[in-house]
Amino acid sequence: MEYASDYFYNAAIVYGMQRTYEKGFYWGLAFGPSIFADEFYVDAGILIDIRLGWVIGGRKK
Repeated sequence: MEYASDYFYNAAIVYGMQRTYEKGFYWGLAFGPSIFADEFYVDAGILIDIRLGWVIGGRKK
């Protein structure tokens, strides 16, 4: 039997880039060192954040 933690925290210092194109397509990429924590342990690692999306209304010029 396992117990799942009620919360999970993450703190990171990230570096990345993001772009929004004229028709509204959006992408972002960020990475960096991070600390992950919950009720039972604290661990260090690398955070990688990748985002794709669509901005309603497109980019403002």
